[in-house]
Amino acid sequence: MVQLVKRILLAGSCLLLLWAGALPYAHAQQTLPPGGAAPARSIEQVKKDSIVQVKMNEAKAQMQAGRYEQANRTFRDILGMKTVLPNDLTYLFAETLYQIGQTANSKNFLRRYFSLTGTTGQYYDQAKELEERLNKQINKVDRCPACNSKGYVLETCTLCAGTKETTLICSRCQGKTKHVCSRCLGQGTLRTAGPLGTTRFSECPTCKSKGFVSCSKCNGTGNTLETCPRCKGKGQTAGSTVCTHPGID
Repeated sequence: MVQLVKRILLAGSCLLLLWAGALPYAHAQQTLPPGGAAPARSIEQVKKDSIVQVKMNEAKAQMQAGRYEQANRTFRDILGMKTVLPNDLTYLFAETLYQIGQTANSKNFLRRYFSLTGTTGQYYDQAKELEERLNKQINKVDRCPACNSKGYVLETCTLCAGTKETTLICSRCQGKTKHVCSRCLGQGTLRTAGPLGTTRFSECPTCKSKGFVSCSKCNGTGNTLETCPRCKGKGQTAGSTVCTHPGID
């Protein structure tokens, strides 16, 4: 009798284990996206990874040939793909940006490379050498009076022609040369209490019954001379030419 009970308990345990083991499989079967969506996404990612690799090789070849402007465009194409990108791209793009004179952007991407890879990156030694070149170049930019903080040659502002000021539409009257009289609120007359509860009307002495007055800010011209909004009163703006920092060692 005891042996029979043991056999029943053992059989029950085996069934329980089989049932429990089947649960993950059944759950997985139930949670699979309909229509095979998961494999489709995986294939799409593989395609993107393949395109990224092809473009990375293309950019490297352009860099080796000294065609950094082309490499810059290729890297920007890769960045626009909205997918996971290799860490090495940050160094390679930083080097490219340095070669075309975009020192501030180059430094930003170099920082990202060190942040992502630390001292174990494939291009660590080259990145440290680039860091030294960048620091020297940035020091030149900081001391150069001919360019802005990003290393682009300063040119005469086209809006104010270098005068630092320009004529703008009056901000108070919006170019209308006049505004509503603040005393009579545009009525042209003033109301005062008369005897026996009567109301007396009189001409507004401020606007002479016109209801409006000449704008005091622009003196009725509709325009004012203001600090140039384009160059912020400096008379110069940055152009598209990379500065060579003449006379600065």
